[in-house]
Amino acid sequence: MRFSTCLFVSTLFFFATAATAAGHAKSTYSFSGDVDLKSVGFLQTLAPNVNEQLYQIDLHLTEEGRLGENVKFIGKFDYLADPANKSSVERNFIDLPEANVKWRTQQFLFKAGSDIYTWGVTDGVNPIDLINVRNYYDPIHSKKLGATGLSANMIFGWFELDAIYIPSTRSPMLPGSNSRWLPRTNYYSSSASQTSRYILPSQFGYIFKTLPELDDARLHNVAVRLQAHLPELEMALYGYDGIAPLPIITPVVSGAALQLSPIYVVQADADVELDLQDYRQQTGGASFVKTLGAWQIKGESTWAQPHAHATANESWSTVSVFELEKSWNTGADSTLTTILQYATSRQAVALSNGVNSLSHFFDSNWMAGGHFSWRDKDSFSFFYSHDVILHAWLSDLKYERRLNDDFMLGVGATLLGGPENSPLGAFAKNKNINLEAKYNF
Repeated sequence: MRFSTCLFVSTLFFFATAATAAGHAKSTYSFSGDVDLKSVGFLQTLAPNVNEQLYQIDLHLTEEGRLGENVKFIGKFDYLADPANKSSVERNFIDLPEANVKWRTQQFLFKAGSDIYTWGVTDGVNPIDLINVRNYYDPIHSKKLGATGLSANMIFGWFELDAIYIPSTRSPMLPGSNSRWLPRTNYYSSSASQTSRYILPSQFGYIFKTLPELDDARLHNVAVRLQAHLPELEMALYGYDGIAPLPIITPVVSGAALQLSPIYVVQADADVELDLQDYRQQTGGASFVKTLGAWQIKGESTWAQPHAHATANESWSTVSVFELEKSWNTGADSTLTTILQYATSRQAVALSNGVNSLSHFFDSNWMAGGHFSWRDKDSFSFFYSHDVILHAWLSDLKYERRLNDDFMLGVGATLLGGPENSPLGAFAKNKNINLEAKYNF
């Protein structure tokens, strides 16, 4: 069963349940939503066929309710309109991130429908968080897409077990052909044997070609998690078998070869074709959280291996993360939480600025971040990342002011830079300032 069918069935199931709830004597029901108006202005000119500004409308609708004591249902609808986007695929985006029914007892939870899952314990980099594929239209702030399937949770004292089965998932959503988040001057592509550099013409477009998936990557995705809840210590083991976060992405370029060794260099003379092929991977992981008063020490590691038919990687890749988090005593009307994190990775193929690096921006980095809020009206979030291998960097800042219970204004900035052959450095001209107005209803 493909994703569209799963989504259609879960939607019907959700609205049928909602209709039943409306007439049930012991049922409860609520509806809410918000609309978010956002303007993004890029600080540097890049190319005539990409946007210098974006104007977006983001609508979220939520309805939820209860049937008796043990059954709950929820439905969330997301719609993003970006009408002036020069990449037509990015002008409209619709998703049902959550549309499910839950049945709970004291020790058991069963869920059917679409859901957003968050596994793992770290914040800036979370390599275990693989179950939902993502929308990478803005890879710095990528969004999870709803996964339609079945899940179960069982609690036995200090021991907890989770299992998820997704009959059919969808492919990750890559930036559109005219996106600023695709390389625009030089495209570096690495394989196990060689790194290639493609010098891109001043005006060109990307053409995407989808190849048949390998090992039924989108079918029968499964995940399991085993947790232990001990005094001031949480530990977990994870297993995942399913679609990889990004497909194998192979550039196909016509042009003149300028150099054959040690780096293969080609002067491209036309559009760049990107061949996309979803593949399957197996991932094992472990995590812990140790609480020491106002401090939390967190860590997690993953080991990932593609199935036999995927040649993108031929050996295990690993990512490990260590994090310190502290909540500070700043007074009765304010809160401050800070995070310091270090991540390290080993990949079978060297990272470059190719599109397959979009999910690896922060795999080997130092990160510092935090969130400060005061008077229940103002909040400030900050994030800084530095790549310890390629020396690229990213800073993401956001200030929000709540005018009343329903209306909020915000301003933010994303700044980044580094060598052009690095995942972040390729997009150094994507520094931007954004303005936001959000209304809840």
